[in-house]
Amino acid sequence: RLLQNTPEIHFLLVGEGPKKNVIASLVEKYALSNLTMLPEQPRQTIPSYFSASDVVIIPIRNIELMKDALPVKMFDAWACERPVLLSAEGEARQIMETAQAGVFVPPEDPDALAKSLLALKAAPEDRKRMGENGRAYTVQHHSRKALAEKLITQLEKLD
Repeated sequence: RLLQNTPEIHFLLVGEGPKKNVIASLVEKYALSNLTMLPEQPRQTIPSYFSASDVVIIPIRNIELMKDALPVKMFDAWACERPVLLSAEGEARQIMETAQAGVFVPPEDPDALAKSLLALKAAPEDRKRMGENGRAYTVQHHSRKALAEKLITQLEKLD
């Protein structure tokens, strides 16, 4: 709603999250033309949605249970060379900052989210660099090849 009058920013929510009905009613209540909701999609189609985006938002609730969440979609976004706006503390934030592949937004802070989106909108070069950094980090540390090499190293230590 804070970005409703910024037509260059459009939100796409894909999936069947627990708050989907609440969000749908808010879309209707506030006549939000800048938000589209799609039902759950097959996993193999998700990269096309990420690739069509400028930024992938990864909102994590501000509860103790989620403080150490490591969202897989962060790596999926990076595999598509997309920066993330991440509202997760702990390991996820550390990885994102190490990779220099996104922007941290405090959980459940819509004003900070809106400001960060506007800043990223105004900085296409930064978005591109963060997306490239994320892709490089994911390939180096979380690709099947990288994980297989880590496993081999660990298994060799058992000998």
